Amino acid sequence: MALVLDYHTCELLNWHLSRSVKRQPSLGVVHIAVEAGDPA
Repeated sequence: MALVLDYHTCELLNWHLSRSVKRQPSLGVVHIAVEAGDPA
């Protein structure tokens, strides 16, 4: 999975992950990775 994402894509990913993380806790690791890679 490439983490070269624009801001809008990151926002969409975070929204989906925030909804999915309760069902699939392992996605929390991906969420943290995306947050850490966000230059904003």
